Amino acid sequence: MAKLKLREKGESFSPSVTVHKSRNGVPTNFEIGGHKYALVHVPNNKGKDNTKKKPRS
Repeated sequence: MAKLKLREKGESFSPSVTVHKSRNGVPTNFEIGGHKYALVHVPNNKGKDNTKKKPRS
């Protein structure tokens, strides 16, 4: 494994990014610097909160 370069405060760099999967032009599964990430959307219920169920009468 390559030795990491020590960086000074304020120094900028471009990490290597590998896109594994994309949907509609948006990367949804990618890898940055050896760490894998996934884009996960929060469920959308049109503003309704379905966590509390109302009892049926």
